[in-house]
Amino acid sequence: MGVVLLGVRRNYPANIPGLLLWGFAPLLCGAAALTYSLEAVVPPALAALGGHALLLAGEVLFLMGSQRFLGVRTHGRFWALLCVANLLLLAWFNLVQQDYRVRMLLLGGLRTAILATHLLVLLRWARGFAGRFMAAVVVAQLLTLVARAIAVMWVYSADTQRFDASLIQSVYLLVSVFSLMLLSIGCQFMASERVRDEFKYLATHDDLTGAMARRTVIEASKREVLRWQRYGVPLALLLLDVDHFKRINDGYGHQVGDQVLTDLVQVLRRSMRTVDLLGRYGGEEFIVLLPAANLAAARQLAERMRHAVAAHGFEAAPQGVTVSVGVSSLMVDDVCVEALLSRADAALYLAKRDGRNLVRDQTQH
Repeated sequence: MGVVLLGVRRNYPANIPGLLLWGFAPLLCGAAALTYSLEAVVPPALAALGGHALLLAGEVLFLMGSQRFLGVRTHGRFWALLCVANLLLLAWFNLVQQDYRVRMLLLGGLRTAILATHLLVLLRWARGFAGRFMAAVVVAQLLTLVARAIAVMWVYSADTQRFDASLIQSVYLLVSVFSLMLLSIGCQFMASERVRDEFKYLATHDDLTGAMARRTVIEASKREVLRWQRYGVPLALLLLDVDHFKRINDGYGHQVGDQVLTDLVQVLRRSMRTVDLLGRYGGEEFIVLLPAANLAAARQLAERMRHAVAAHGFEAAPQGVTVSVGVSSLMVDDVCVEALLSRADAALYLAKRDGRNLVRDQTQH
C-alpha cells in the first residue's frame, strides 16, 4: 500500500499535498514489523527499540499526511521530541529496569495520543466517505490500544515477552496489521475524492478567473426560473462588461488582461451576497445571478459592484478599471432564462452607449 500511495503521488496533480507522507507511513510500519522479527538475530532490546521508533514514525507520518492533505498546520518537531523522550524511557525500562507492562503503557500512551489527534483532525476537517472511513479505522485502532492497556494491567506481568502466545496478543496483532492496510486504503480514497472534486471544479468553473463557467451559471438560472414559476420567488440577473478591455490587452499585453479579470472576480465577490452566483459569460463579460432579488435590489447591488471596481486599485492596470452593468429581472410573461438574458444584454448596451461605467436596467430605453 505504501508503494501504491507513492505511485499515486507520481500520477496525481502536484497540488494535492500529503501523499508523500502517506506513502512513507505504511512503509515505515512495515519496516517496524520486520525489525521486531529480528530479535533472534540482533539483541532483543535493540530490535524492540528499533521497531518502536519505526512504528511511531509511521503513525506520525499518517497524521501529518492527513494534516497537510486537509490544510491543517503540522507539528512535526513536537511529535519528534515526544517520540525521542518516549524511546528513552522505553530503553530505560528495557535495559535497566525491565518491566514489560510499563513499556507497553508508555508506547501505547503515545500511540493513543497520536491516533486521538489524527481522529480529531479527520472528524473536524475531512469530508465525504473517505474521511468517515479513515476515522472509523482510527477508532478501531484506539479501541484495540485501550483493550491492550487493560490487559497489560490485569493479565500480563513485568517479565511477559512481546510475542507470548495469547488471545489478546493475537487480536492486537491482527487488528494492527489490517488497520494499517485499511488506513492506507483510506488515504487512497481521500486522494481519489480530491481528484474527482478537482475535475468537477474544472468542469464547472472558468480556469482563469475561478468564476463559474457559462454553462454552469446558465443551468443554475434555468433552475431558478422553474423555482420562480412554481413558488413565485423573484430572480434578477446582471451582465457586466469591462470597459475598454481591448485597450488593456493592446497596451499592456494579454497577461495583464488576464490578471485584471482575475482580480475583478475577487472584487465582485466581495460585493455579492452568499446566495449569488458569479460566472464568466465570455471574454470580459460576466454574469451575476441574484436569486430572491427584485429589480430594485439588483440595481442597488449593481451600483455597489460598479463603485467597488472603480475604487479598486488594480496593480496590473494603473490607469484603473471600470465596468458597465445591465440589470434585468423576471417578468410575468417570462417562460425561460433567455428572455432575462436578452433584457440584461439590451440594458448593458445602453450603459455602454451612454458613456460606460454606468448601470442601466430593463425599464430604461
